[in-house]
Formats: sequence, structure tokens, C-alpha cells
Amino acid sequence: MTTTARAGSVFLADNRRNLWSVDVHPDTNVEDIERPGFWAHEASKLRQFDRIEIRWEDGQKWADAIVLANGAGFARVAIINLIDAAVPADGEQQQADADFTFQLVDVKWKGPTSKWCIIRKSDGHLVKDGIGDKIIAMTEAAQYEKTVRG
Repeated sequence: MTTTARAGSVFLADNRRNLWSVDVHPDTNVEDIERPGFWAHEASKLRQFDRIEIRWEDGQKWADAIVLANGAGFARVAIINLIDAAVPADGEQQQADADFTFQLVDVKWKGPTSKWCIIRKSDGHLVKDGIGDKIIAMTEAAQYEKTVRG
């Protein structure tokens, strides 16, 4: 027996669910997102089958989630897709750590406005901020150290 969609049962998705977007702190993990209480402050806006686009402020992860259920002060959310740009190929992280060890500066995430920053260790002076990508910040920090050392 062949099954087909019932006449009149196909709808535009935009009329059936909402698409939300949220930026989360870089320390947020998937387990936090899937904890119903995580969404307590936004639960009243959400409906079952709504989608949530989750972006980590530092640009290292992105996730697509669906609302499975919601009620007063909670929403049960499941991650459908997770992209983790910070997960390196085998052996790549050890090489990256070895390539980016600095004596004069630190590279730190300072939030969605300042983004990745290069900070001088000796006095805490901000050398550069607003760098959108961690690898670019590390590369610029390496260039800074090379320039300072001569």
C-alpha cells in the first residue's frame, strides 16, 4: 500500500512554527541547552516544534534545536545539529597549542563587543580587540611577538 499526504495537510513551515535565534556565552555546553530550566526566562514565547538557532558568541559553535515541549518556566529542547569549529582533526590541537604559545601576550575572549583580544602580559594593556576569529587572533599575536622581539 502506498501512503500519500492527505489533501490540505501540507502547510508553509513559517505558518506552523517560529524560528528563534539566541547567542550564548562561550562556556555554555550542550547539556546546559538541553536542560529545561535553561529556557525558563523565554519559555512563554516558545511553542512545541519551534526551532532555535543557537550561536556561541565566540563563533566556535553553532547549533540548530527544536522545542519538544514547554510550560510555565521550562522548555524541553533537543539539539538537531551541532557544528563545532573548535574541534580539530586528530593531532591538530596539539600542533596548534605548540604553534601558539606566547611569552609576551595572551589571547582571550572578551565578549560579543570586544570579541577576541590580544593583551600584553606585562601590564595588561589591550594590544588589539574586535578580532572575530580565534585563529586569526592567535596569528596576529604571533606576529606581534615577532615584531616586538625584532
